[in-house]
Amino acid sequence: MHDNITIVQIMMNSSFGGAEKIFVDTSNILSKSGFSVHAIITPDFSGKHLLEASSTLVIHDLQCISRHDIFAQYKLFKLLLKIKPDLIHAHLRKSITLSLLPKRLTGIPLVSTMHNYGNIKTYSKCDYLIALTQDQLDYFCYNSSSVTPVKVIPNFSLFTPKASTISTQGPLRLLAYGRMEYKKGFDLLIQAVQLCLDNDINVQLTLVGNGSRKQELSNMIAANTPLNESVDILDWSNNIPALLQANDIFVLPSRSEPFGIVVIEAMSQGKAIISTLTEGPYQILSANNSLLCEVDSETSLYESIKALNDDRDLAQSISDQALLEYKTKYFYPNVLPQLTEYYQQIIDSK
Repeated sequence: MHDNITIVQIMMNSSFGGAEKIFVDTSNILSKSGFSVHAIITPDFSGKHLLEASSTLVIHDLQCISRHDIFAQYKLFKLLLKIKPDLIHAHLRKSITLSLLPKRLTGIPLVSTMHNYGNIKTYSKCDYLIALTQDQLDYFCYNSSSVTPVKVIPNFSLFTPKASTISTQGPLRLLAYGRMEYKKGFDLLIQAVQLCLDNDINVQLTLVGNGSRKQELSNMIAANTPLNESVDILDWSNNIPALLQANDIFVLPSRSEPFGIVVIEAMSQGKAIISTLTEGPYQILSANNSLLCEVDSETSLYESIKALNDDRDLAQSISDQALLEYKTKYFYPNVLPQLTEYYQQIIDSK
């Protein structure tokens, strides 16, 4: 137990994506593991309702106009003096930048997770870093002259592992979900489904999420009668395990993906996975537990979908392997000790 350790988790973004989900899950699971956790968020954080407030998880609203908001920095400084945490864990650039002056004034160590490959200068200003993959660590070391200590600790999921069975008859049921932005490549997946239909491959695609390109994607589907009958586009759902269990194949068509929490979520439910060879999935997946496609290629996505439709025993095999790897590498009981041990090392080095 960690009854005497107090951790501040900071997230100043209002939207909700992979980094924000990890912030929420980390805050919740740390509080259940005996840490005293203070989650500092912007008042309009869309994931606020997912934070499980309790005697060991206290939620603080902090109004912040920008990452250079001096008034917000002062308020954070005063809050830190009141909380007296052993460590600050800031997520994403806005949170890090906001924390720099308060951490210097208080002497509280600042750690951040590298949720992306950008912002190297910002990450370099932290006292400690967590890289999600070895590739991220190598990228940071190559592009930064900083001597900031970096430890590789992957993201995790709280989803309980569950096996599933690939349907042997009927349409191959595809699922993709996430923020509907250009880099997520949902347009490519829709085009790949169109190629399937053009070649008499019976597939059913469910797209789940919200974002700036959702209307454009909806228009793509509505303008084509076969697509309209084979693709459903739904608003975001918090019941991801049920969505995964209701489908055969999870597809990640991203043009860029620093880690890909959705991938390990799919692994947790024993899903066969098709993914582009982007940064994070390249480190997580292999030929044993997925089919990997070229980036920005609807043709490559189509060929992988066709391969699993033609060989559903292969789909079942890679889904079983994905579940096994999730249990050993990405289920939270195996990852949380790595994070708490790193916290302890940082605290002990003060």
